[in-house]
Amino acid sequence: MRAVRFILKFIDNLDGFEVKTSDFAVHFDETGASFVLDEGAKFGMKLNPSNAEFTYAKQKQSLIYHNAFEKTDLVFYDKGNGNLAYDLVLEPNANIQDVQITLEHAEGAFISERGELVIPTQAGLIHHSAPYTYQEVNGNRVEVESAFTLQNNVVGFNVGDYDKTQSLVIDPEISVTPASSSAVNFMPLAPYQYEQTTSTAIPDNGCATNNNAVVTFNVTDNFTINDLNVGLVISHTYRNDLDVTLQSPAGTLVTLFTDIGSNGSQNFDILLDSDVATNISTVGATNHNTASPFYENIRTPETATALNAFDGESSFGTWTLRVCDDTGDDVGSILRSILQFDGTAAGINVNVFTDINGNGIDDGASEAGIAGLVVTAYDAANNPTILTDNGGGNYSFVPANNDTYRVEVTGLATNLQPSTAGATTVSFLSLGETANVGVNDPSNYAPDRSAVFLATPCYVDGAYNGTNAAQDVLVMMAASQITAGVGNISPTEYFVADHDEIGSTFGVAYSESANAIFAAAFTKRHTGFGPSGTGAIYRINLNGTTAPIASTGVSTFMDLNALFGANTTGTDPHPIGSDFNRDPNAYDAVGKIGLGGLALSEDENTLWTINLADRRLYEMPLGGTRANPSAPSAGNISRWPSSGDMTDLPGLPGSAADRDINVRPFAVKCYGGNIYVGLVYTAESTVAYNQNASTVSNTGDRSQMQGFIYKFDPSTDAFTKVLEFDFDYARGQAIDFCSNNAQAEFFPWSPVYDKTTFETAVQGNSGGSGTGASALAPERAYPQPWITDIEFDRYGKMIIGVRDRFADQHGYKKLPPSASGADPNTIFNADGAGDVLVASLNTLDNTTYVIENNSSNGTNGATFGPTTGINKGEGPGNGEFFYDDRYRPANASADGPGIANCAPDVNDQDPILEPAKQQGHDEVSLGGLFYLPGTNNILVSVYDPIDNFDDFNQGGILDLSVVNGSRQGASLIYATQDFNPGTGDNTATFGKGNGLGDVAGVSSRLNAPIEIGNRLWKDDNGNGRQDANESGINGVLVELYKETSPNTFIKVAETTTAADAVEGDGAFKFTNRSRANLVEWRNKSACQYELRN
Repeated sequence: MRAVRFILKFIDNLDGFEVKTSDFAVHFDETGASFVLDEGAKFGMKLNPSNAEFTYAKQKQSLIYHNAFEKTDLVFYDKGNGNLAYDLVLEPNANIQDVQITLEHAEGAFISERGELVIPTQAGLIHHSAPYTYQEVNGNRVEVESAFTLQNNVVGFNVGDYDKTQSLVIDPEISVTPASSSAVNFMPLAPYQYEQTTSTAIPDNGCATNNNAVVTFNVTDNFTINDLNVGLVISHTYRNDLDVTLQSPAGTLVTLFTDIGSNGSQNFDILLDSDVATNISTVGATNHNTASPFYENIRTPETATALNAFDGESSFGTWTLRVCDDTGDDVGSILRSILQFDGTAAGINVNVFTDINGNGIDDGASEAGIAGLVVTAYDAANNPTILTDNGGGNYSFVPANNDTYRVEVTGLATNLQPSTAGATTVSFLSLGETANVGVNDPSNYAPDRSAVFLATPCYVDGAYNGTNAAQDVLVMMAASQITAGVGNISPTEYFVADHDEIGSTFGVAYSESANAIFAAAFTKRHTGFGPSGTGAIYRINLNGTTAPIASTGVSTFMDLNALFGANTTGTDPHPIGSDFNRDPNAYDAVGKIGLGGLALSEDENTLWTINLADRRLYEMPLGGTRANPSAPSAGNISRWPSSGDMTDLPGLPGSAADRDINVRPFAVKCYGGNIYVGLVYTAESTVAYNQNASTVSNTGDRSQMQGFIYKFDPSTDAFTKVLEFDFDYARGQAIDFCSNNAQAEFFPWSPVYDKTTFETAVQGNSGGSGTGASALAPERAYPQPWITDIEFDRYGKMIIGVRDRFADQHGYKKLPPSASGADPNTIFNADGAGDVLVASLNTLDNTTYVIENNSSNGTNGATFGPTTGINKGEGPGNGEFFYDDRYRPANASADGPGIANCAPDVNDQDPILEPAKQQGHDEVSLGGLFYLPGTNNILVSVYDPIDNFDDFNQGGILDLSVVNGSRQGASLIYATQDFNPGTGDNTATFGKGNGLGDVAGVSSRLNAPIEIGNRLWKDDNGNGRQDANESGINGVLVELYKETSPNTFIKVAETTTAADAVEGDGAFKFTNRSRANLVEWRNKSACQYELRN
């Protein structure tokens, strides 16, 4: 682990440059780099001498080979952590296959298990670390998977999915491990240690629920880590149960060991050191002594080199040691623990990073550092010193004294602003101090997940005033409850509205100013509307935006039927009584009456929804104040189009008569000052059916089904078509359980239910009905596409939530809608088969969008993908971007012939994605979306979110990556009936039958924070500049005034100047993140403010 440290000194030779260290020399010329450890120990990296331009950047102490490979530069530089580093910088549209480095004198070179390129020499090993590869996108660093390749002494790179229209940086480091006989002089290392001696109990069997014993170390020394050892003294009656991890302040997480020790062995007294030869797995059955002397059994971690992962990182910040017990019946405690570091002490350091969540704290890999800036330290005489750019956003300077310096960060991109927490771009620092300067693009701001709550409608059986009147139908939980892996089966939830208060809703919108959720009435068979019927918008007031969340009142905010006349949004089709089992009239009403999506304008002044009955967009300007809005009168509401309806929008197919049957709008999204609406051309007019007999003789023309997105511009009242795509693309299996199967291809909307025809169409077999309350009913599917939600991610991609109408036309253990037909008295479950699609901006016009194709961008669409979904037979163009919108648990048994109690099924067509033929569902989306601002995460309402075969007939939230389409985590919201006794089944919910609606974010931090502030100081020399030796003045009142009309100001806030850790004395700031000293605060960019003191 103790690789040789060195300091680069560039010497200008006539024929090139040379790097000399205490251990080896590197000679650079136009042909490449030659490394010399001693005589006979050489190795070379050879480039393309006919193309490469060779220059030396003195200020940055780097050597640059321009065009070393086609459209690729090679840059050598001092990493600042004791290693020589090099970057391969690929220009946009460069071919990674062109990057081929030829090694000389490198016989025996190999790629290690850690992904390092290792070159043996007589004097030792030269290591090229596994490459760290990334792109800078909108000021944010996005990591890309990569690895070395090696064939015939030629080094290349395997690189995962990335945006080829942007530059790509491949960043390995070079270090040397000398042979034992080598006369290499190690530079002295400085020891640091931090110990915790407070006993911490280890919860019994806590691993399954992430219930850990946690010990934190607040490392206040700032140095570059060269070596780290970890000591543990643990008292435990069965140490083989224990799993131990360590996480650095940068977010690097290392597993030290899991389940080590023979059965029955007790206690640990160990020091983990990657330099020693004996692995912790050799501890055997000997019980360790927990008394002094401590840490006496020295071993490597279970993965011997695990601690090397921290080499080169900064020590500064909070380190977290976690110990969990993975089996019941044994207990113990962490008695003491220690971190022992070797490192190089820092001077004055500045860390500039992309503070996505605006908290002023560098949260690690998710908040990339920003290199290439100019950071300058000024002494008392204003003499400047430019700090060394160490890469990754770290800048350093070692002064010869302990004076205070004014340190300024300059050169930020125009879209980046200083964060509203932590250090600003001007700091006052002395030797050993660090300023963590967070900057962000306000449009890419991402709040902490713990500060964002998710609100989603949930559905229960029956009328709003029936037997389930008191059941919860609007559920909230923190986004941080979504966990990786299997998912969270026991989240902390908050219930803010009951069935008798709001009934069935789908669209939800949150007002931060009013701290209230608005929810719109929704038509769903087997569950009733709320007390105000089909046209209601309800308001749910909240007690705050921190846990525990509770409602402080629910009311009908607006009733469109009361405003515009009875049945404006359609007649309630549900039965008058309490028996919603058959609920026949609601079957075809789904998607045709009630309200669609609900959106609140970005300035929180206007609500938008779609009346599904008259198929018009409703613009509802709010009265009152933002903090206490009032509903508009009918005269203040605009309905668009102003005449006719959305069946008349430009660019729709078919005759007027066909469009009147087929055009069904629903989704609404406010984005960038425009309103986006989603609608489906259902092809219902091509379906042949007999209403009275409940039969379908022709399921219709699938090729006519289309999806459309229109942009409505409130300034011109005009609709413009921005996206059009087909819905007849290939899909996987909606149901895949032994002989209970159905394909997931979409079909035209059907106004009647016909079991026989539908099962033939989907190649399905649902079997017979179960008996008794505990029996599992047969499952059926007949997917019908319905665009219910639209979101936009940080890269400008449009994400489309598709709901399956069929799963709202049927329920959980309910009868068919008609007493006629093939099986009128068979209870069954509906399984939804929605989807999540993505489109990108059309590069030809930068106005319209292009739907995905084979998991990547469509023709002329801005580049994204491909993902694992490529060529898998599901999605537009034979592959889907969001391939992980599925339930295929790894512990599910394979289905088909040969499985006990599983009959052969000729219709079983398992997708290519699952060659093991595991049982499950390939399409679980319920059509509700919430994009977590500034992140790579889209949250989707789904059924069966938990990746475990005992967890099914459930609903929850699935977290998908907008970069590669993969599953990032999940959380349960409800369980209807499953095999997991810990989920608390509620059979009044809807199982897999679209049991959740849209998803809204609730937080006081959804929008980028705003701050006004500076420093009050004594300007001794009168130059108007905050000089390093000029003191700030504390205790002075500063008032903030807002201009309400020309030359008229009102006081809105006040504060007092005070000391700040990095800004020094005299600091003050006003922010919309703290209301403690504010008279009134809603800072908007259009407002003018004035400071007075």
